[in-house]
This record gives sequence, structure tokens and C-alpha cells, in this order.
Amino acid sequence: MPANKTIKSKKTSIDAMLKQLVKNTAAFQSKTIDLISEISKQNKNTTELISKMDKMLTLFEDAAKQVGETKTTDEQISSLSIKLENLLEQNKIVARGLLLLEEYIRGKTSLPKKPLI
Repeated sequence: MPANKTIKSKKTSIDAMLKQLVKNTAAFQSKTIDLISEISKQNKNTTELISKMDKMLTLFEDAAKQVGETKTTDEQISSLSIKLENLLEQNKIVARGLLLLEEYIRGKTSLPKKPLI
């Protein structure tokens, strides 16, 4: 009879391993399907990004063509230069104000002081 018990225990062990194998295979397939779904979403997002980048590139190319085709006079260039200089001065004033504001805030709090640039 001991041989019969051994055969039954081996059969039970094999059955348990087969059940576990089936369970693991099903779990693996489920994870594979989830991964395929995620890859599909990523591909869709990448395709949309590429499409948007193509549109943006086309926009820049069109803008570059228009700028290249535009005739400018010395008067227009001078006017633009003055406007850019004014904008630069305004930016300097804003930057100086922000630095002073930072210094003020650091003085009111326990933050370490940094030297002004």
C-alpha cells in the first residue's frame, strides 16, 4: 500500500502544480494584455504629439517664409529698434524691482541673504 500512497501523493502534487501553472499562465496573460493596452495608449499619444509637432513646424516654416518675404524699410527697422530698446529698459526695471522685493522678503523672514547681482 505505501506505493499506492506515493502514487496518490505524486498525482496530488502534479495536480496542484498544474493548477498553479494554469493560474500563473492566466495571470501572465492578463498582465500581457494590460501591457499591450498601455503600449497602445503610448503609441496613440506619441502619434498625437508627432502630429502637433508637425503642425508647429509648419507654422514656424510659414512664419519664416513670411518674414523672409517681407520688405522692410530703414524707418521700420529704426522704429522696431527703439521699441526693443524700450522693452529692454522696462525689463531691467522689472528685474531690479524683483531683486529688491526678494531682498525685502529675505529680510522679513529667516531665509539667508543672497548678494544682489
